[in-house]
Amino acid sequence: MARSLSLEKDAFQIWAVAYLELYHLLLRIMFKTLLFGSEMAFDEYTTDFEKLIAYAEIAISKPSVDNQPTLSFDLNIILPLFFLALKCRVLPLRRQAGSLLRQAPDREGMWRRESVIKVCGWKIAMEEQGRSCLSETDVLPEAARIFKEHIPKEDWGKLNENARPRICFSRGVCGVVEFVTAPDDFEDVYDMGNML
Repeated sequence: MARSLSLEKDAFQIWAVAYLELYHLLLRIMFKTLLFGSEMAFDEYTTDFEKLIAYAEIAISKPSVDNQPTLSFDLNIILPLFFLALKCRVLPLRRQAGSLLRQAPDREGMWRRESVIKVCGWKIAMEEQGRSCLSETDVLPEAARIFKEHIPKEDWGKLNENARPRICFSRGVCGVVEFVTAPDDFEDVYDMGNML
């Protein structure tokens, strides 16, 4: 489709192609890593994550065009950047995703920007504790990675009592389950349910 567009692409065509490429790349990474048992599988996609950032930079600056056709999956920029921040373990790319998220609309479908930014910041901070002496451009060791983050069902009832729930997660090769108390400013994140 991109090749069939006119050679003199206008701003909307460039945006539309970047938007489609962004989601094509996101879905490709998701499907290729779906059955892997280790978070290390995402390290093979660092180049794709770099491309995802480039497409997101174009997609976030959507041109305003009179009578432009609708092109929407009820998603735009938040979901791909959220996925990148959670799954890519190269810190500069995660920071770029966070910066782009701050430019996203307040809400896209079910995704609220501020909640997503808080979850990404929390996970990055939790994992970066295990970076040790590695440089910021090195990928995190498996022992530092967390996955399967969720708030246990029994903690949802405590929200009415103004108690902070636990965030449970698995870490490292063995996937040992650990938990921490949710940060003080996570109230709006609870609305996300267990989409962590």
